[in-house]
Amino acid sequence: MAHLFITPHALAACLHKADAPQIIDLCDAEDAAADARRIPGAIPLALADLERSDLAAGSFVCICQKGGKLSQLGAAILRDRGATASALFGGHLAWVADDLPLTSADALAARWVMPTDPDWAELAALWVLRRLIDRRVPVMPVTRDWLDKAAEVWGARVVPSNVGHLTRLANLTFPIPPHLTDGPDRMVAGRLTHVTSPVQALDLVDDWLAGQDTALDVSV
Repeated sequence: MAHLFITPHALAACLHKADAPQIIDLCDAEDAAADARRIPGAIPLALADLERSDLAAGSFVCICQKGGKLSQLGAAILRDRGATASALFGGHLAWVADDLPLTSADALAARWVMPTDPDWAELAALWVLRRLIDRRVPVMPVTRDWLDKAAEVWGARVVPSNVGHLTRLANLTFPIPPHLTDGPDRMVAGRLTHVTSPVQALDLVDDWLAGQDTALDVSV
């Protein structure tokens, strides 16, 4: 039943994609404390909390330290609800052994704000945040003159305008795609006239990278 598992390299190859599976990190407290790093985009969740959750629809990959009981049980629970779910073969240890991308397990912020009128560099930073660091973290648009005040009152952080700064904050070792920051600002301005949040414009970055024929080598 090979379809019940996914290899580390197969998962790594799709981490940055819009349709990447949601990664559930089921490592217990002892294993998590042994390595304060996480697969980019992974959501920490105890097995009991997964069982109590309403997660059902979508595609998932469950991970634990060795790809054993926790990840296999988690994936089985999700499949029993009708989801598409697999366990990471070899778990976190296999991922680390294959020298694949990692990020800090500590959340940078629970909330973020960014300008309502981002330029391409700011949209690229948002892409890194929502594709590779935390796919579910809320990011709210605010006019530039109120960014700092909005962040203060909401207990949020302003999305950096520099991709490199964001990756350093997160200790993200994922290779930044070539040409990520090369997109034209006019494309962003045009797209923003049709959406209510910059998050809804991230497909621009996906399409831009696809058009550059970007092939990522995720080995670090």
